[in-house]
Amino acid sequence: MLNPCRILAVALALVSVSASASTGFHIARKSPRDGAQYAISTGWYSPARAAVVLNPRHLHRNGALEAGTANAIEWTSRYWSLAQTMFGAGFPMSGVNERGLIIQSTVLRDRPYPSAPARARVLQRSQWSQYHLDTSESLAEVISKSVTGEHPVIPSGTINAQFQVCDAKDCAVIAYYDDKVVAHGSMGRIEVDLVSGAQKVDKANRWPWATISNHSLDDAIAAVQRCKATPCADLDDSLARFVRVTSAVRSYGSKPVAQTRLFADLATVDQGFPKTTWNEVYSVTQRGDRVSVRLSFKTPGAPIENLQWLEVNEAAFEVDCGQPLRMWWIDLARAGGDRTREHVAHTREAQETLALQHAKESGGVFPRAILEPMVTAPETKTACRSLPAD
Repeated sequence: MLNPCRILAVALALVSVSASASTGFHIARKSPRDGAQYAISTGWYSPARAAVVLNPRHLHRNGALEAGTANAIEWTSRYWSLAQTMFGAGFPMSGVNERGLIIQSTVLRDRPYPSAPARARVLQRSQWSQYHLDTSESLAEVISKSVTGEHPVIPSGTINAQFQVCDAKDCAVIAYYDDKVVAHGSMGRIEVDLVSGAQKVDKANRWPWATISNHSLDDAIAAVQRCKATPCADLDDSLARFVRVTSAVRSYGSKPVAQTRLFADLATVDQGFPKTTWNEVYSVTQRGDRVSVRLSFKTPGAPIENLQWLEVNEAAFEVDCGQPLRMWWIDLARAGGDRTREHVAHTREAQETLALQHAKESGGVFPRAILEPMVTAPETKTACRSLPAD
């Protein structure tokens, strides 16, 4: 039997491999009705299957993956969301909800999660994203629940992830490290000591360009500023990708950006398969009182004609729970085109395929004992439940 400490050591050793391709950027429009776009270059440490899940409203979730989990949190989804996952339903890598809240996670290099203080509520890192897609409609609400709140909902895991959270007006990167949580973006910089709750708020320290890679935003901004006058040839790969996508976002105007340009800019941060597995773009538009979310994706080297997409809105899909959970398999080998009608019912077998693909007999990045509760979570930790009256 493998020593648990050895498993963790292997996991941490592989972080630098798995982290190398995560890059994202958000493009907001002047008015919420004009929608938004969010582009992602994503990959993993080895070839992995992925899926897109339509998460319904009124789905009650129990965040305690294992019996006896301390400070477990339960919640009921107020909003439907479309999310991309390599771990199964309820454990997204990225997603958008019906309020236009967008969350993208990337590995935070060389910064392990801090120990959770007694006052915090803890969720597995991918569940943290699902919690906010289910319950939050703005960046301010996410910050109030997970940064400045008296009992902050914080993520945990063997590998640290940071999160870019964007609404129609603002974006911030939220990261947990060194016994603190930092939210930094267009609204300024907020730093909170996780143990004491002491806060430092600097509203003038704004970062208007909604970009993220695998370093802390402080380190990434420093790289942009250092390389502003003279291009830097000595940057770490993650910082170089951040500088590149920040330059691209700065060049965009006020109108929606063509898909061809977005995918061309994503191609500039391609690290080769499997470090970069696919590129994807979420496009959010508001039609009357309803939001429509389109997810477009392809491999970095494929021509734009091979672009695949699917689109979800309330007019076309049942978005309240009570019906079978719907999902789409991401199949990058097929020809481009509209995949919207190719949804299938989510099954235990599908959840098992997604979660357990990361388990390696050698110890891998994720030991099987961590993944098995994710397989059973949709059956044992969720239930259809009406929201209480406001």
